[in-house]
Amino acid sequence: MSTFRRDAWPSRDAAVASYRKNLNPIVPNIAPFYRAEGPQAYFRLQELRPSVFYVFGKESDVGPPHTCDAKMKHTGVGIGGSGGEPAGRVHRVTYQGVGHLIAMEAVSQAAGDAADWIR
Repeated sequence: MSTFRRDAWPSRDAAVASYRKNLNPIVPNIAPFYRAEGPQAYFRLQELRPSVFYVFGKESDVGPPHTCDAKMKHTGVGIGGSGGEPAGRVHRVTYQGVGHLIAMEAVSQAAGDAADWIR
């Protein structure tokens, strides 16, 4: 994923050293890349207080169904959170035939659903 890669190391050894220094040992190493921001944000989803409208693409290889379900389950349900999906504060829509770049692949549909949710 070039979105997450930053090839700016002088050598492979330097890249590995940087990787290990930033690695959170409780996060399983299941991806070919690692950046701290994603897991850190995920761990704090329970604290999220504003309402959330997730828009998922069914064909996304970045967001498989089990990760979408996990986001729905965890968002806003912790101390200080909004109450999450059980409180009606977290909603989702999943577009068939759409990948990860939802706003580029389903422009009108995404805009319409977002506008409806905001109202």
